Amino acid sequence: MKAMTMAELGQAAAVQGKCLIGFDGHVYDISNWLDHHPGGALAILHVNGKDATDHIRAFHPEHVWEVQMKKFLLCQLVLSPAEMAESTEHRKLSKSFNELKQRITDAGLFETSHSFYQLLLLRYVIHFVVSILLCLYLPKPLNAVLGGAAVASFWQQIAFFSHDAGHSCITKNRFFDSLLGTVLATLFGGLSLGWWKHSHNVHHIVTNHPEHDPDIQHMPVFAINKSFCNNLFSSYKGEVMDFGAAARWFVSIQHYTYFSICALGRFNLYVLSYAFLAKDYTRVQHASVEMAGLLGFWAWYSALTCSMGSPLLGAVFLLTSHILSSILHLQINVSHFGMSTEDLDCDEHFAAKALRTTMDVDCPRWLDWFHGGLQFQVIHHLFPRMPRHNLRHCVSFVRDFCVENELQYHAHGFVKGNGMVLDNLRDVARHVQFLLSTME
Repeated sequence: MKAMTMAELGQAAAVQGKCLIGFDGHVYDISNWLDHHPGGALAILHVNGKDATDHIRAFHPEHVWEVQMKKFLLCQLVLSPAEMAESTEHRKLSKSFNELKQRITDAGLFETSHSFYQLLLLRYVIHFVVSILLCLYLPKPLNAVLGGAAVASFWQQIAFFSHDAGHSCITKNRFFDSLLGTVLATLFGGLSLGWWKHSHNVHHIVTNHPEHDPDIQHMPVFAINKSFCNNLFSSYKGEVMDFGAAARWFVSIQHYTYFSICALGRFNLYVLSYAFLAKDYTRVQHASVEMAGLLGFWAWYSALTCSMGSPLLGAVFLLTSHILSSILHLQINVSHFGMSTEDLDCDEHFAAKALRTTMDVDCPRWLDWFHGGLQFQVIHHLFPRMPRHNLRHCVSFVRDFCVENELQYHAHGFVKGNGMVLDNLRDVARHVQFLLSTME
């Protein structure tokens, strides 16, 4: 074929069982590349049979489409007269979004300040050393409490850096950034960067979609959308999220248990990380580095826990370090749990979806170190490869873009944002309470 329409593209992908995507007016058959995609096959499959231009440009450097994708070129992608009429608003928004990206590029906001990240690494070294010294030399029980708090703060900060590395925001070299992030995440955090990237890439493509986004699938303890009461099938987990007795009980009181369950969230991250490695070890980039890093983490952390002076103080240190690090979970959840989780049938534009499902945390500049870039989740979802230190400078550009296109930019304080999360959890909980009352 010399050309396909959008309808033909979707039909061919469904009928032929191939992975066909549209990009910049052309169709690409990337079926043979699926299992080799660094971001995982599932991230691509969510745009199979669709125009993925904005997604590809957002997540990849230029050489991907200028060099690598040419090997998979199949034919041209055109719009039929009916599709032209239906996609007028979509094409208008896409044009405006491309202009926005060009203005941001011209302003140098995609350029990385290497000194910024070098100073961060130096700060982490000092932070880690101070944490160890507090644990070893403070009098008991302060060593367990303050030392645990220092370690929790250290984990929070390196998670921000690993996040940036996972998006290749630091050196723009995917291999080196991934290696650096892997060392930090595993050796010093005890978590798998490979697991996080596999999950996080899908989250960016299908943000807040109840059936597809793993970042909002927390059954049986949380449900941020009433549709979770319908035994939804998770395309990420490959299984039904059973709304059984346990889920009905937990979800009915989730607005009361939210903070206490989040406090234990790091233990869940261990489970998710290690289960993923056990299942997909051979597909993890830097897999041997991950395993060595995890062994190193449990060696130093176990030794530090045993150095507290008694089993009781060791337990205090372990719980303090893990519970206080739960602030990170609140920072991650606040930008999505209170936002729209509507399953739209139409092919929503990349930018419109990011603005509908994501919220920024409004905070003063001097608090940026505390949030580590996560306070600008709207900007990050629009431009995931933008370095953290430029996110704040991008806000005014995005606000203007929203005004021009009659879109809403959501930004609230951290306290108000968590209040929105609780309101949503309470709304779903009351729905479940009503369902339970009808069953009695």
